[in-house]
Amino acid sequence: MTISGGSVSFSSIGTILVIALMSQQAGNTGALHGHITLDGQPVASATISLFRLNQEASGFTENISSKSDGSGLYEFRGLVPSEYVLLVSSGNRRLYQGKITIATQTDTVKDVIVSSESVQHPTVSPAPPLSTHDPLLKDVQPMGLAFLPSGMVILDGSHNRERLLQARASGLAVVPTGVFQYPHDIAAAEIDGRQFIFLIWTSPTSGSWLTVYSADGATWNAWSPSVHGDFSTVVTDPSTHTTYLGIRTADDVELIQLSDQSVLSRQPHPFLPFSITGTVGGNQSPSGPAAVDSANARLFLATTTGGILTVDLKTPGSRPTPLTLPKGLGIPEALAFDSVGHTLYVGAGHHLWAVDVGSSSPIVSEFPPHHRFGRVTALGLDSDHRLWVGDWDARALYLMSVSGQMIQTLH
Repeated sequence: MTISGGSVSFSSIGTILVIALMSQQAGNTGALHGHITLDGQPVASATISLFRLNQEASGFTENISSKSDGSGLYEFRGLVPSEYVLLVSSGNRRLYQGKITIATQTDTVKDVIVSSESVQHPTVSPAPPLSTHDPLLKDVQPMGLAFLPSGMVILDGSHNRERLLQARASGLAVVPTGVFQYPHDIAAAEIDGRQFIFLIWTSPTSGSWLTVYSADGATWNAWSPSVHGDFSTVVTDPSTHTTYLGIRTADDVELIQLSDQSVLSRQPHPFLPFSITGTVGGNQSPSGPAAVDSANARLFLATTTGGILTVDLKTPGSRPTPLTLPKGLGIPEALAFDSVGHTLYVGAGHHLWAVDVGSSSPIVSEFPPHHRFGRVTALGLDSDHRLWVGDWDARALYLMSVSGQMIQTLH
């Protein structure tokens, strides 16, 4: 991938799409334009996004976007002079990410020249469709999503109707698990050809439990915490064949691990300690949720104060480090990680944030721009690289593309 700079005249160029960030005084703005090419061919309808860095808000950014025309040309005008991050994507593929400085009364050129070898392609496989008129979706309150080869699993936390639903090829179905109460989190994994669902829930009489179900709803095994505390989150890492669980105690959160073979062999005491997260950066004891970045061997863990910790999965026992985020994002109730786009999605209240963690300085933007949810309590990316959003207050599921396009609303 190479980036070349220079200047051009636009006197002979036809109509192009422009979405500009306006300033009160047009004379104090700058401009940006260039061409997008892939393997020497122009890329039409590529999405070009600009994130204006705001140092006072600890990296919080404004986001504006445009599309390239048929010749691969894009343009922004009326830009506030500042440092920006430029992101270029086409479909589900990220073509380029880099920083750029826009100066007053300056036309800046950024030509993005990309080869197929440098572009990461998502894994795509068919996903069972869901009908907007399915009666099982009526009044659903999603509080967790997990994905198996046989279909997406939805944790419906509706009071006195707690249940698991699965989107199968034949349509939505109830997973016949039997009764459980006060569910907290859900995960799923395929182990040696068998499909399992991991559910954290609380019994009023016997406390916190991790129950593992087979795909048909039969109980495979169940464990209570090996320390005095409660399970707070569960997340699976297929690349290392490991499930990670958080156990919340009065002072700390212990992160433990459960191997796939321990699940298959139904060991009575299968857990191995991983780390004690404790108090980091000022009373940031995490309580979940969590998400795994398998490619970089790290785990993101939400805190009770609205922060997110990064846990190094290569080094058991290491202390987590806080992810630098702007203040005022809210308390995370759902996380999902996009390994293709290097983006951590964070559901907090009526906001859904996209945190680009592909560089040393995270870039935060509202996702999708200008959309207000009721209360985001479930997030997940399916095998077609689409984002599912569960909204507790709206009693709805939203299906979106990673570019922010709303595909389907289910309620």
